[in-house]
Amino acid sequence: SRFETHFLRARDKLAFFLLAFSPFLCFNYISIFQEGVFMSKKISAKTIAISGILIALSVLWTWFMPTLDLGLYWSFTPLSHIFIFFAMMISPAVAVLTAAGTVLGFFLKGANYVLLMRAASHIIFVVAGVLMLKKLNIVKPLQFLIFAVATALIHAVTETAAVYIAIAAGLSIPENGMLYIWGATFAGTIGHSLLDCTVAYLISRLILKAHVVDMPPLMKENH
Repeated sequence: SRFETHFLRARDKLAFFLLAFSPFLCFNYISIFQEGVFMSKKISAKTIAISGILIALSVLWTWFMPTLDLGLYWSFTPLSHIFIFFAMMISPAVAVLTAAGTVLGFFLKGANYVLLMRAASHIIFVVAGVLMLKKLNIVKPLQFLIFAVATALIHAVTETAAVYIAIAAGLSIPENGMLYIWGATFAGTIGHSLLDCTVAYLISRLILKAHVVDMPPLMKENH
């Protein structure tokens, strides 16, 4: 219809505006969010600029990457959480904003409301993850394993809860509901999260060695 055509055009224009100007839009807001919400020290302009690019990449990745759709309850977009885990290594505020960027990416992709609710639930495991990073030294293999497993479990629980809420609210009609919820959503999310976390961790170590950006959780001494 004409309305849908205008909507899609407006959506695309909004997307390109956000992608083009995200480093500049994020410059002040990341600083305010970082200092006001998480009570953390001010971060550098270089880190904020890289973070803006990271947020833009999270939108692009979820928007353009092919998705394996297993029904209303779960879909698999390869490495869709990787930028979130990168951001968690930089700062809490950047992590939350990058998670929000993935929601925007799925929206622009035309994801249904159940998938959007699941993507929005990422903010919960991100906040839990950045709080854990303050306590854990993930340079140590065992503590990294604890972090990866704990975030995967929280991630899976929150996404599964989003699906339950959608069903309870009548937003979706369950078809083989238990199989999707416990097989695809819960178990699938755990595996997906563990994979993305591990890949992001390994690449983050290389980025840190290249001195591209500071990643405080990876700069702790291993002793």
